[in-house]
Amino acid sequence: FHENRLVTEWVIIINAALATFLIIALPRSSKKLYPVEPLSYGALVRRIWLYALPAIACALLVMAVTVRLLYGDAPLDSPDSNHKRWGEEAKWRIDPILKSGEHR
Repeated sequence: FHENRLVTEWVIIINAALATFLIIALPRSSKKLYPVEPLSYGALVRRIWLYALPAIACALLVMAVTVRLLYGDAPLDSPDSNHKRWGEEAKWRIDPILKSGEHR
């Protein structure tokens, strides 16, 4: 152990001892706590799902239509679409980015 480490450990132990002493020694208030019934969120959850499900479905439909409009029926396995990140056919192995090369 280095000297700084020993000082740090000493400060942590003294802090823990002081906190323990204060928790035990200080008097607590004698207020009684009564349980409170939790609020029912069932109606709120049903209402959110009533609006969220159609909104999510519409958003997915709009995204799918937008992708089809932009890319059409372009195949995913064309020679220009190498999206592999690992292995022997990884994009960075086959076609590495050259710092001195022209920006594409």
